[in-house]
Amino acid sequence: MDEQAAPPAGQRKKHTRARQAGPNGGLRAGRRLELSGYAMIVLSQSRTKGLVRDLPRLVTCGGCPTSRCALHGGARMQDCKRVVAVCLSPKHRLSKTPALEIRAVAGLGIEGDAHYGTTTQHRYDKRKAPDRPNLRQVHLVESALLDDLGSRGFDVRFGDLGENIVTAGMSLTALPEGTILRIGAEARLQLTGLREPCVLLDRLRPGLRPAVGQKGQGDKPFLRGGVMSRVLATGFIRPHDEVTIEMPAPPHRPLGNV
Repeated sequence: MDEQAAPPAGQRKKHTRARQAGPNGGLRAGRRLELSGYAMIVLSQSRTKGLVRDLPRLVTCGGCPTSRCALHGGARMQDCKRVVAVCLSPKHRLSKTPALEIRAVAGLGIEGDAHYGTTTQHRYDKRKAPDRPNLRQVHLVESALLDDLGSRGFDVRFGDLGENIVTAGMSLTALPEGTILRIGAEARLQLTGLREPCVLLDRLRPGLRPAVGQKGQGDKPFLRGGVMSRVLATGFIRPHDEVTIEMPAPPHRPLGNV
């Protein structure tokens, strides 16, 4: 039987572009991408070019639920300090959108995010004290918090709580003020404090604000599993990046609300 002749090269390229491109030239739902340096991830419900609207809630190193981390020296998963997801939003709103990578810029924050700047970008604080240093450049949340909320019936996904970075393998709120997180090849973040649960959380999901709250110093509520930080060194941050903790010199001070 004669083999079927291959279509002209121009037609093959056009067909490939049609399969891989979604609405408006963006990423199509279900497309598998080679994410340089880390696992293959299946994108689902992607509607915006360069952004992922609905990453799976649970992502493990290597992209599969194994007990050992293949990317980070075979460490046990519970001991592997790593980034699970990254998010940003150019507008001031509660939730942020998951992305394939974010760029942390020294002294400023996450490039393209609403809280990017040397002075406070929080809408209320900006009106009250516009020259106040920005101690909320980058918001981090433990994946354990999202898992707990899910087990209690809350449909909370990456970025819904306003976080820029979701981490696993460490207790962020137990770290002292001034702790430095080395993430990936170059980025360095310094922890500045805790986040007070926003009133908008209950608008996102009824009952969510008390579910994420915990009493801290002086009985002030804070978002359990969530911390704020500022950027010390510029670098890209991606899912599956390893996180190294550098403790500050003693005496250590616990994180307080900022």
